[in-house]
Amino acid sequence: ANLPLPKSNRNCKLHNCFDYSRCPLTSGFPVYVYNSDKYLFGRLLDSLIKQAFEATVRTNVYVTENANIACIYVVLVGEIQEPTMPKPVEVEQHLHSLPYWRTDGHNHLIINLSRKSETQNFLYNVSTGRAMIAQSTFYDVQYRPGFDIVVSPLVHAMSEPNFLEIPPQVPVKRKYLFSFQGEKIESLRSSLQEARSFEEEIEGNAPADYDDRIITTLKAVQDSKLDFVLVEFTCKNQPKASLPTEWALCGEREDRLELLKLSTFALIITPGDTHLVISAGCAMRLFEALEVGAIPVIFGEHVQLPYHDLIQWHEAVLIIPKPRITEVHFLLRSISDNDLLAMRRQGRFLWETYFSTSDSVFSTVLATMRTRIQIPAIPIREEPAVEIPHRSGKAAGTDPNMADN
Repeated sequence: ANLPLPKSNRNCKLHNCFDYSRCPLTSGFPVYVYNSDKYLFGRLLDSLIKQAFEATVRTNVYVTENANIACIYVVLVGEIQEPTMPKPVEVEQHLHSLPYWRTDGHNHLIINLSRKSETQNFLYNVSTGRAMIAQSTFYDVQYRPGFDIVVSPLVHAMSEPNFLEIPPQVPVKRKYLFSFQGEKIESLRSSLQEARSFEEEIEGNAPADYDDRIITTLKAVQDSKLDFVLVEFTCKNQPKASLPTEWALCGEREDRLELLKLSTFALIITPGDTHLVISAGCAMRLFEALEVGAIPVIFGEHVQLPYHDLIQWHEAVLIIPKPRITEVHFLLRSISDNDLLAMRRQGRFLWETYFSTSDSVFSTVLATMRTRIQIPAIPIREEPAVEIPHRSGKAAGTDPNMADN
């Protein structure tokens, strides 16, 4: 197809980097998935992510083995088993050698899922042409709104979530009003190698690093004992690896979940570097909070949450600009129980529907793409309901004079 050429791949949008002629409205949205074993990525992939992805592909109604009729071509490139990280030039070569890449990769979807690592962003310096990228970490220079897809981490790769361990929706208020655990390895000031005063930063062009003010304010709330809160800014054990200016996760997943089960709100502090619009570490904190019903409170309105162009996140999450940190305690105390319960229910719905399993993650990625190009979903096949016989021998509901009891 003769697509209008954008000035650069950074300017890719659907209208100039996507070939609609391969995806008629009546096509049914056929998706071709490359066999990872035939390419470099297959040998380096995290084994659980690879198995989960292959199992999901086998049962997905949109997947086709006929590449000639495909609308979308999907290639799984990560998560990579560390420390075997490929060089950007190697990734580029293997992408460009895909049989249906067609010189620029249009209608390709490159999926890079996160499970254990919060730091992998090896596509950052890779020329992906007109291919779309779906992953959990994006800098603003690589993220193309409306074209790339922010996805959630794949935590439950080859296992179903244990719903018996998920706490009930009530009581609405829990032991802690809010909680936060994390450790920042590198501050924005050190990463910029500058030390401006807060006032100078406000007046100048450089972004202000509010994290010092956030720490001071949250510690003051904890010391005031007006509410029971728990904030820790150093990890008891070695913190997880993190990107510069990001708050690293502390401890094991099970320990973090136990604290979140006791928390009404879970604080999520976005990285001090505002060029990092979403990170796998923040996405993991969001996933864990939704999983156990702690309402996420995200500091940093620049953040791009998973599937943000389709999900109404304000119904389940509070997103607060960092300069409002001094007002956060007042805000959280003023939310009614009805609103808290509604947000918790919506968060649980989002987690179960879009994030909880490998099937839901892959289906959501495809649904995002399908919705963007306006192709209707495949109709759900009607199934006859099973008749429930009444103890009189008649089928329930067939005799208007007989109560269904």
